[in-house]
Amino acid sequence: MKKLFLILGVTLFATAASYAQKETGVGRPSISVGVDGALPLGDFKEGYKFGIGGTVKGAVPVATGLDVTLTAGYLSFAGKSESYFGEVYKNAALSLIPIKAGVRYRLDAGPYFEPQLGYTIMSSKGFKSTGAFTYAANVGVMISREVDLGVRYEAMSKNSSTTSFLGARLAYNFSL
Repeated sequence: MKKLFLILGVTLFATAASYAQKETGVGRPSISVGVDGALPLGDFKEGYKFGIGGTVKGAVPVATGLDVTLTAGYLSFAGKSESYFGEVYKNAALSLIPIKAGVRYRLDAGPYFEPQLGYTIMSSKGFKSTGAFTYAANVGVMISREVDLGVRYEAMSKNSSTTSFLGARLAYNFSL
């Protein structure tokens, strides 16, 4: 399943890049590198603290105000200490590697909305790595041609269980 999402995402991105360069003339593809922060929500916040990491996002314009995006990254959440029956346990750090494809709708003034779907690999010391279907809703603004600031709700869902967080991303954008 992980390989299928990766292959579909790369194929979608490569097809969109080819289309944008040959057919539309609406702009140039870009790559941005960002620093991410994440605040756990719901039950997730009971066992984990603030997360930090980074992402790389490719964007290919396919029409005026419309980009196809592919995002990959890494986030690490520090574990909190919890007490069970008088014993104190510390949760091991949780690492996430999300891979998401999306469509970014840009407004003329710089704001954008970007829904995303994908897959996240989750791992923690002492536990087998697992993956989950991932969805996110981003809103942001291109402060300048180079600087992107966005916030998002992101959730990973598997076996009727959902883990979610609010994220923020500050990125530098490179036109290709």
